[in-house]
Amino acid sequence: MGEGVIGYNLLIGGSLDKTVTVKFFGVYSDDAATKNFKEQIEHFLAITPVSARERNIGSGILVRLETAEISDDFIEGDFCRIQKENIPPEVGDDGLAPLVLPNGRGLGHLSAFLYHRKTQVLLLQDNRNGASRESIVQYLSEKKPENLLTLNPIMSDDAFERLFDGNPKKFTFGFAQLDNVDVVERDYRTPYDNAVAIAQAFSGPKIEVTVSMGRRDSVLDRLNIANFVRRLTARGKLKKALVDQGMGAPPINLLTEQLQNKLIIDLPTDSVKNNYLIRISFVRDTFEQNMEFITNAFGKSRSVSEKDG
Repeated sequence: MGEGVIGYNLLIGGSLDKTVTVKFFGVYSDDAATKNFKEQIEHFLAITPVSARERNIGSGILVRLETAEISDDFIEGDFCRIQKENIPPEVGDDGLAPLVLPNGRGLGHLSAFLYHRKTQVLLLQDNRNGASRESIVQYLSEKKPENLLTLNPIMSDDAFERLFDGNPKKFTFGFAQLDNVDVVERDYRTPYDNAVAIAQAFSGPKIEVTVSMGRRDSVLDRLNIANFVRRLTARGKLKKALVDQGMGAPPINLLTEQLQNKLIIDLPTDSVKNNYLIRISFVRDTFEQNMEFITNAFGKSRSVSEKDG
C-alpha cells in the first residue's frame, strides 16, 4: 500500500493538535451512472498542477486532492482544505502580528485517507480544521448531483458486542430513504418492502418501526438485528436503530458509535512528506487492525448498482 512505511512515535499525554483520529465510512451510490470513488479520484489526479485541482465548494471552503495513489486493492492519499480567511496571528516577542503568507495562498489542513476497493470502505482522518466528509463528497462530485456519493459512518463492533451480551426486548428502527429497494439484499427485502408499502399507503417518505417481545420472557434475535443494521447502515438506509434491553438496562444506540481509532502521535513539522507518511502509516495500521471485521461485514458487493471502485 503506497509509498514506503515510516514509524510513528507515540506520546504520553500531548495536545489535541497531535491527536490523529481515523473514522470508517461505507461509500455507496444508488445510481449506476454515478462515477465511483476510483473514477472521481482519477479525474482529479489527471489535473495538473495541483493548484488546478482546487474547488470552492461553497461558503468560501476551498478543497483539493493533494496526493493519491491507486493500487489493485487500495486508494490512499491526502485531501487538503485551504484556509485563506480568519488566519490566526503570528506570536512574536512583542506581541501578536498578522500572519502574511506568500502570494496569499493560505494554510493547508490535511486529511489522510485510505479506500479499500473490495469492500468500498473509506478510512478518513478526522481533522477538525480539515475537509469534512460532506465537503469531500461535494468536492469529488464537483457539486454535480448525478455524481454525489454517500459516505455513511460504519458502526463500532463494541455496540454489537453489547447487543450479543445483552437481552434485547425491543428494537426500534427508522428508514432514512424508501426510494430504492434494489440496493437491499434479498435477506432483508421483506421488512424493507413492507416499510415501503406502509409509507406509500400513507404518503409518507419516512417510517419508524418497533418490534417488541412484549411481556414474554424471551429476547429478539440478536444476529438478525446485527446483520439488518450493518447491511442497511452501509447503504445509508437507516436513520434510527435503538435496542431496549428492559429491566433498567441502558438502551443500545447502534447508529451513534462510529468505528474509529485515535492516537497521539509526534508529527514532524519540518517535512510535509514525512508528516504524510506517518499519518498514512497510522491509517494503514488502523485498517489492518479492523480488516477481519470490515471484510466480514462488507466483503460482499454492497449495491447492485455500484461498479468496482
